[in-house]
Amino acid sequence: MLKPILECPVCNCSGFKSLYALSSADVVQCTDCDLLYVPMPTPEVTSIYKASYFKGDQEVHGYGNYEDEYESHYKTFEHRIKETEMVMGGKGRVLDVGCALGHFGKVAKDRGWDVFVTDVSDFAVQKSAIQYGLKGFVSSPDKLPVKPGQFDCITLFDVIEHVSQPLELLQNMREALNRNGVLHLTTPNQNSLSAKLMGKHWYHLKPEEHLLYFSPSTIKLALEKTGFEVIQLRPMATFMRVKDIFMRLRRYSKFIASAGLKISKMLGLDEKIIKIYVGEMEVWARPQRSEERKHVKVPHPVDVPQSSVFDVVCCPNCKSSIYKEEIQKTEEILCTNCDSSYEIVAGVIDFSRYGKRNSRARAV
Repeated sequence: MLKPILECPVCNCSGFKSLYALSSADVVQCTDCDLLYVPMPTPEVTSIYKASYFKGDQEVHGYGNYEDEYESHYKTFEHRIKETEMVMGGKGRVLDVGCALGHFGKVAKDRGWDVFVTDVSDFAVQKSAIQYGLKGFVSSPDKLPVKPGQFDCITLFDVIEHVSQPLELLQNMREALNRNGVLHLTTPNQNSLSAKLMGKHWYHLKPEEHLLYFSPSTIKLALEKTGFEVIQLRPMATFMRVKDIFMRLRRYSKFIASAGLKISKMLGLDEKIIKIYVGEMEVWARPQRSEERKHVKVPHPVDVPQSSVFDVVCCPNCKSSIYKEEIQKTEEILCTNCDSSYEIVAGVIDFSRYGKRNSRARAV
């Protein structure tokens, strides 16, 4: 069960004022840094990321049909990764945290990156592995089971607003990056025009799943407090089909949404993919550098060697090495130090499913 958030998750201030009293939860504003957050998260927040989250009722939470939007997702993620390649000066090993059904991982793989994916949803990671052949593992983002300095890039797309302790999450990201690595993050912007115009009706204001609402200043503060320096910060564009835009408008007016869908279909525009801004921002950041290295651009290779998931993961409990063995036809991965064992399901390591093995059981 999630605990009450008694202090601001970014600046630790205990003062706040009520901003929106919604039916599902209250949203408050920190009196110091102005972060918006949900002080009493509902228990359902930790259990909604199942198969139904990706194909269900988006008016409640999640997506209407995530897989059906593959083409527009591909275009969005292709745009993002091209920008990241320009920031980095090449390609490398990338970890997509909060990978959903693997659409970004597929784009990165097609472009020659060494791709790893992770999510709290075992359904999402297994689907990513089976459908696109991505190397993945199931884990909590604030206890990332990877060895330090393993990645040239970490992507954190629409994830940080879902967690109650963002500083722990960002610290994990910084430790997992190498010293020249880049974090590419996207999140709703509480200072966006759409947020200001729509107030408590803002599309991203969903406290049953979005626990935090950042502005450019608060996301920069969170990054700096966890050892990052911001490279770029700007409004984020996304690509959507016309019909998906109208589907999202059902939350506000089913009549307008239905009429828009019918008219766009009559005109043959319903499948057209357009670039729009939906009140989000994107940030590129890197681990803080010494003064003399701040302006040094480190080139990354074009041809990236591929590695195994066992090359990068470690025990989330003690950060020790792990090895695999097969026991009674059930694949497990075992820690060499603390006797923890983790299941491998459909080729995916599930670090949320663990137990203890005694030393005799794992002795060779």
